[in-house]
Amino acid sequence: ETTQDDRVGYYSVRPWFNHSSGQNADGQANWYEWDIGDGDSGPFDAFEIDLPGRVMEGNIATVGDVDEYYIVHTGGYMELKVWSSDLGGDRDFKMFEVYNSSGQNVTDSMKIHTWTAMSPASGRFPKSAVNYHPNPVHNDILPDYHDPVFGQDFCYWSGNTGDSLKVWGSWLTQTLGFDGYRFDVAKGIDPYYVAEWLNVSAMQNRYAVAEHWSDVSAISYWVNTVNNNLTGSKTMTGFDFPLRYALQSMCDDPNYDVRNLHTEGLYNNGLDGPYVSTFVNNHDVWRPYTSAHDPIINDLILAYAVIMTNPGTATLFWPDYYGGTFYNSDQTESFTMSGLKTELDRLLEIRRSFVSGPFHKLSEMGNPVYKKGNDRYGADFAGAETRLYITEREGGGAGSRGGSILIVNTHPSDTLGAWVTVQNSIGSSTLEDYTGNRGGQETIAADNRVFVHANPRSYAIWAPAGQDIALPVELSSFSLEQDAAGVHVSWSTASETDNAWFEIERAATDESFARINTKRIPAEGNSAGARYSYLDSTVSDGVYSYRLVDVSLDGRRTTHPAQTISVTRPLSFSLGQNYPNPFNPATQISFTLSRAAAIRLELFDARGRKVMTLARGLFTAGSHAIRLEDGSLASGVYIYRLQSGGRVQSRKMLLVR
Repeated sequence: ETTQDDRVGYYSVRPWFNHSSGQNADGQANWYEWDIGDGDSGPFDAFEIDLPGRVMEGNIATVGDVDEYYIVHTGGYMELKVWSSDLGGDRDFKMFEVYNSSGQNVTDSMKIHTWTAMSPASGRFPKSAVNYHPNPVHNDILPDYHDPVFGQDFCYWSGNTGDSLKVWGSWLTQTLGFDGYRFDVAKGIDPYYVAEWLNVSAMQNRYAVAEHWSDVSAISYWVNTVNNNLTGSKTMTGFDFPLRYALQSMCDDPNYDVRNLHTEGLYNNGLDGPYVSTFVNNHDVWRPYTSAHDPIINDLILAYAVIMTNPGTATLFWPDYYGGTFYNSDQTESFTMSGLKTELDRLLEIRRSFVSGPFHKLSEMGNPVYKKGNDRYGADFAGAETRLYITEREGGGAGSRGGSILIVNTHPSDTLGAWVTVQNSIGSSTLEDYTGNRGGQETIAADNRVFVHANPRSYAIWAPAGQDIALPVELSSFSLEQDAAGVHVSWSTASETDNAWFEIERAATDESFARINTKRIPAEGNSAGARYSYLDSTVSDGVYSYRLVDVSLDGRRTTHPAQTISVTRPLSFSLGQNYPNPFNPATQISFTLSRAAAIRLELFDARGRKVMTLARGLFTAGSHAIRLEDGSLASGVYIYRLQSGGRVQSRKMLLVR
């Protein structure tokens, strides 16, 4: 049941929640109380309200504060209204429990109004009560997604809210070139609508990640709900907050037991790798000079080594990569940190070559035997099981050069190693560490046992030896620009190693990428890099994605991320001579448009005075004909003019009576 109030919008009739606590009261005759109760079932101040419409003032002092009222009802009809206003006129509160005895569910009605009379309005888009929960179309104010916990809750299935957001998403993607989406505070967004949004053709099959700051089960449920309703091939992912906080403990707690990592995170608790996005730091935990500042402080690279070899999409945070000087809000304080670019670039190269295929936790199920790193046949090292985290990726798939074994050592002073059993195969029996932290090679024995080792507070990644995994091209820029000639594709490289040539691929909306350059674009760079450009003159109106492919001397192909551009060709048109000319009583005017455009066709007399408008509005591309027959026109010379935007053409005609 719903009804509407023009000022405050719809309200919804809902049952109250259960409450199991008893009540008590102490006597105090006042009409005003600064803090009424505290949300713990009393004690309460007592007030005798004997007149209809008596107003009782309370106070919500801070976010999360609770006022609690105890009412003795003596019979008859009672209506209780709660109205909240801060000094700025905003309403942001929630009445969340009513109970009349211990454990008793009150079945009377509750009316929750949605405030829509904001002044001034937000300016974001026109909206009214139908755009919020509850409403007749979607009468819901229940957790997890529709209760007004952060204020008024948008309804995506009523009014124009949901459709407007889809149009907005299409514009971001097709016009601005967005190629992925991050959903902030996803725990308050209905996953069924997110699936609808991602199923729109413009947004389909692109990277998407949800910031669902919660536990494993809640994140997994939300992500799975979205994915179960998607129609494309790309999946929704969730940021792995549980794993991130475990990695923070590994890096910053000197006594952390790394065996905890065996059960931490979304992947270890049943969420598939394609559904997971891992991270180390982000803008929320990295806010210098604020209470939210909670970054990983010590040995940050250890956490990155884990996520770069773990299942899921790994995300790198730019201050961790580049470093720099960072300031507080008024720039009175600052600090400088160095970035991890060199180490992270190497991890990217390792990930590209050796991180794929099935994942195994060898420190849990690889029968590890722990030793001093430089004494593989010596005595077992007591306590190393809490210090060494060892995982394997078997390898396989496009671009793979085999599998790999990660070993992270959190011991503060000892180089440690372990004998482990390789699961199946990683592509070679001879391994080397590609991080450069450990030298030499290790051999996988006939029983699949191998000894891997790492320096104190460091890591190593052992993979098939003898591979050159340096990326042939380090791309520093890639941009698209349109002019009358077509789309200019420009790129520059910071360095090139054994690069042979480039190819450019293009895809229109809902089409696959295909090569457009008929000749190879020879590599011109070296360690200093180079600049390149290519003109695509074959485009018509529409949205196009372009991407660069570099091909190394040994034939390896590296595909770089795509950029998107919306192409609108410059308008050209022609205005034909009217026929017949001279004419009496009628003639026909023809014109041709190269694309759809708004035009205005007008008639003027010989002195330049406007006589009439012959045609105006949006016309499609192609040829058009306008008939002129007006008995009121006098004999003489007339000028007809076609205008679209800043382009104008005109011709003369002669009317003979």
